Amino acid sequence: MIRIIYFLEDRAQESLITGLVDRIAGEVGVRVTHEVRSARGGSRALRDFKNFVKDLKLGKKERNFELLIVGVDADCKDYRERLKEVKRSAKTLSPEVCLLGCIPDPYIERWYLIDTKALKRVVGRDLKLSPPPYHCKKGKRGKAYYKQLLGSALKEVGSLLSGPEYGDLLAQEISLSLLARHDRGFKRFVTELRQFFQSRRP
Repeated sequence: MIRIIYFLEDRAQESLITGLVDRIAGEVGVRVTHEVRSARGGSRALRDFKNFVKDLKLGKKERNFELLIVGVDADCKDYRERLKEVKRSAKTLSPEVCLLGCIPDPYIERWYLIDTKALKRVVGRDLKLSPPPYHCKKGKRGKAYYKQLLGSALKEVGSLLSGPEYGDLLAQEISLSLLARHDRGFKRFVTELRQFFQSRRP
């Protein structure tokens, strides 16, 4: 059993990313457990991760885990730049621990919207929705653009959370190749995750 610890920005990330991890683990043939340490604080996720790494160095945190996943929206930065931020926060991390950065570009809500056919299958309705063009404005205004698109599309099915409640189901349905073509960060995350699981396969 592979124990995974997560530091994420919000419920939309938690639902979809953990669902993707379950999917890839199942495809490879390994079992995983999820432990989400941060998923409600937005940009605080990276700060919480830094504190976690410091506590590990000081011996204040347990070390019986194999994989750390840190999810942060690119927020109009190049995903490689954001990934470097994550890596810099983990300078003192033991080399025995695998660290993966999951960087949706520009925001996690775009991942919900790229494969509209999958989203329609999950909610069981023919939603009035087309894949949105790439749109980036930093901060809350930029994120609000995709959240509004997703929320409006799901309003007719009575969605209470405007998307996150479908994340784990959507993760099982979306075309990985389609998302990989639209987001290099997605492609890198899924590729590295699969490689890690393959290295741990019995």
